[in-house]
Amino acid sequence: MKAMGKDINALLLMAQKQHKIFPAVLNPKLAQDILDGRLHPEQRKEKSRNIRNLVSSIIRNRLFYPGPVLMFDKKGQLINGMHTCRSVVAAGTPIVCIFIEGCDKDAMIGQDQQARRTFKDVLDMRHKKNTALAAAITMNLLRYQNGQSCLAGTYFNNEELEELYITFEDDIDDAAHFVCGHTALKNIVTTSYAGLVRLITRRINEEKSTYFFDRLADGSNLKNGDAIKTLRDKLIKGRMETNRRMRAGLEFLYVTKAWNAYYHGKQIKCLKVNGDEKIRVEGGK
Repeated sequence: MKAMGKDINALLLMAQKQHKIFPAVLNPKLAQDILDGRLHPEQRKEKSRNIRNLVSSIIRNRLFYPGPVLMFDKKGQLINGMHTCRSVVAAGTPIVCIFIEGCDKDAMIGQDQQARRTFKDVLDMRHKKNTALAAAITMNLLRYQNGQSCLAGTYFNNEELEELYITFEDDIDDAAHFVCGHTALKNIVTTSYAGLVRLITRRINEEKSTYFFDRLADGSNLKNGDAIKTLRDKLIKGRMETNRRMRAGLEFLYVTKAWNAYYHGKQIKCLKVNGDEKIRVEGGK
């Protein structure tokens, strides 16, 4: 149940009945026991910087009551407070914390006392691969669906991203895997833009999509006037001109226009774009 809206009173009543909230001393032994035997399996990767900062605060006695919050689900598994436990073990010093027992597992989505969870963290917790790129592709896909063809400016919360990711999970994972497998692409184009175009074009024609990115990556078998060569030359030149960096999303517009030309068999010797480039399939096979 979400902690807002018309159900707020019902949530409060449920919390009073089901949740146990109390202060407790978290010493190094208890912290290690929690990490060894009560850590929820869906945890994001540890961030060493967060641990260092908290260890410093513990050693310098800069933590004040009520201190960090440790949250446990209904099975007694820790769903929030992993970094706190790691820090107490590393510092070798006990601290006073607030324990909350009986939490819903969904509380993991929005709760963290040391750092905000990113959507990459959410995917890491699910043991997905290529999570940084998959998260970026998901963000760009949502922007694209909302009509932002230049893919810039708007950010979305993890709930919105997760809903979209679940819908296109196989496509997003495949696109991230494909782009990560073409290591040369990262020296030519922003991989999150390439990933989104790969996702969309694979659904249109996987064979042509693969050829498009293979040639964009290695530059082989291309002639002057070929849309892929024109795009490749444009992007490489843009990377070399460090004083004229492309504005956010401009690469995506170039890739989109070049794909449209390649897919429809058109020659293109000069790439010029506007802000409403979309991947088109009408008239193609």
